[in-house]
Amino acid sequence: MAYLTIKEAKKPSRKVDFTGRVAIGRMNDCEVVIKDGHSSRRHAVIYRCCGDYFVRDLNTRNGTLVNGERITTRRLHFDDDILIGLTRVKLREGGSGISAQVIAGMDVFEKLGEGRLSRTFRARQKRLGRDIALKLYRVEPREDVEAWFKSVAKAALDHPNIAGIYEIGVEGDDKYVAMEFVRGVSLDERLKSEQRLAPTECVSMLSHMAQALAHAHNNGVVHGNLRPSKIFIQPDAVVKLVDFGMPSPKVSTSGDNSDLKADSAYLSPEQCQGELPGSSSDIYSLGAIMYRVVTGHPLFQGTDAHDIIQQQMLQSPVPAREIVPDLPDSVVSLLDRMLAKSPSERVASGAERVDALAPLVGHSTSPGLPAEPVGQALGPPIHQQTGKSASHSRSASSQPGNPAVALIVGFLLIVMLYSLFLGGRELGRQAVWFKQHLIELMQSYSNE
Repeated sequence: MAYLTIKEAKKPSRKVDFTGRVAIGRMNDCEVVIKDGHSSRRHAVIYRCCGDYFVRDLNTRNGTLVNGERITTRRLHFDDDILIGLTRVKLREGGSGISAQVIAGMDVFEKLGEGRLSRTFRARQKRLGRDIALKLYRVEPREDVEAWFKSVAKAALDHPNIAGIYEIGVEGDDKYVAMEFVRGVSLDERLKSEQRLAPTECVSMLSHMAQALAHAHNNGVVHGNLRPSKIFIQPDAVVKLVDFGMPSPKVSTSGDNSDLKADSAYLSPEQCQGELPGSSSDIYSLGAIMYRVVTGHPLFQGTDAHDIIQQQMLQSPVPAREIVPDLPDSVVSLLDRMLAKSPSERVASGAERVDALAPLVGHSTSPGLPAEPVGQALGPPIHQQTGKSASHSRSASSQPGNPAVALIVGFLLIVMLYSLFLGGRELGRQAVWFKQHLIELMQSYSNE
């Protein structure tokens, strides 16, 4: 094992785990970002090859020095002195000692991941005796940190399907967010092992997500980067969305978007055009996720982020019914409305999104979808705990007096009343749609 120590001028030394290849420079997309005016935007790269460690200068003006000698590429030994601008870097043998770190009074003992903008650790709040997820963001030059605090604080939502935010602050060169540590598996991990999920699981999972988004949007909060890696399925089958209030991807209309490939499959057309996300952007992202879990295929595929971004803006996806021929009409209609290119044509309310998912329960044995849940099926949405499983077969659900039918009908009525209660002409118009949908659903059951 190896790690790097980074000592910038007039700043304390810090440690960075060595992951096999580390770019160092002033650019935010470098694995190690340094605020050193004497360094280049992408200055040097340290990498491992054939069991040895090397450093390579990236054709910089001031060059890279190893033990006082300017180099182009040099094999490294542990504790060699690497000078990048005025920043000294050393390659050390052993673990980084991350378990001994204390950040903002929290004991850090596990690195959970690292992305384009942040690093995430598992830590422990000693005073409260609880594990948390600690996310660190580099403070950018001339950044309005107070505005960032307000944005994150607004996203500290209290909802059972949203990971809570406990504390925010600044520690050294980093902003930090201490948030709820969600135990379970991400939807991204699930989809890597399973091509698609069972219909009953899709219904509950997507209903949980829709409820979370409805609550967030009612409080003026937009996620802006909703994708499978932001969705966690807990051991108790409750779904939680993470990273509300965190920075959303910024698409450059003229520059390089190569680092956005993971995001681009779920970005809305307006975000792909460089616009800021709104609540309708979250609706589109949820539709893209729904398309993925129901059909087993991403909305668009391409060789790089640019290709996918162009498709998001200009092309229509393969109709879901061409992939799953027996997909219920209500699901096809919902997908079409959620994935409309124009934000004004998309589904308007979280309640409407939850409501239109219910008919899937009555089609769990459709030949175009798996007949049985893969893994543990999710229960009803958290506000709807009934003690009954949603994984009844279609034949069972169609029996007179079946609790599943009653649950669906009752839920649709609650949604309709909820929309009318919240009022407003917009929600009132949506309630008419709920009523018509309810009538169609009841007729479909009475005809079986």
